[in-house]
Amino acid sequence: MNLNKKIPYILKIRRLLCYAKVQCLLKQVFMKYVKSMLLFVIASISMAYTTGDAKISKGLKPGDLAPEIHLQQLSLVGKYSFVQFWAAYDATSRVNNVLMSNKFAKLNRDNFQMISISFDEKQSVFEETIRTDNLDLSSQFNIPTGKKSEIFQDYRLNEGFRNLLIDPHGVIIAVDLSPVVLRNVFTFM
Repeated sequence: MNLNKKIPYILKIRRLLCYAKVQCLLKQVFMKYVKSMLLFVIASISMAYTTGDAKISKGLKPGDLAPEIHLQQLSLVGKYSFVQFWAAYDATSRVNNVLMSNKFAKLNRDNFQMISISFDEKQSVFEETIRTDNLDLSSQFNIPTGKKSEIFQDYRLNEGFRNLLIDPHGVIIAVDLSPVVLRNVFTFM
């Protein structure tokens, strides 16, 4: 008889534990996407403040006008541009370039372009790296003047290589994106 009285309590505890597990799972899923949702909100806000008659200053932060990049028939205006800076001598930036190039190739979006800029001073090193890493040459560019180049100076790459997402008006939306965040940004745009 005593066991029969305990069974409803045991069932109630089981239901509460099950409910707690579901809540925990939902919280984990929610937190996983909070970062991408925040990025989208920040991008939306920065785009809202960069329209109209507002004057935009050149800089390297989200909301700033990106410094110009003069490369063979290439423009940052008119399409969303993902710009990746790297060099073969910098292992981290090289790995990031491969990861981002592969992620970008899978996304295949018409209104986006990837611009991957290397600062290797020897063209042969650049070409061998592109071949070894199996990258699409159409999105890869080399600046043979390396650290002395105007682009290297304008983007302050002596502080480290980075990447930027730039809107069709040349305004920086985000910096230092990971492949996962890049994919999430594309799903929102």
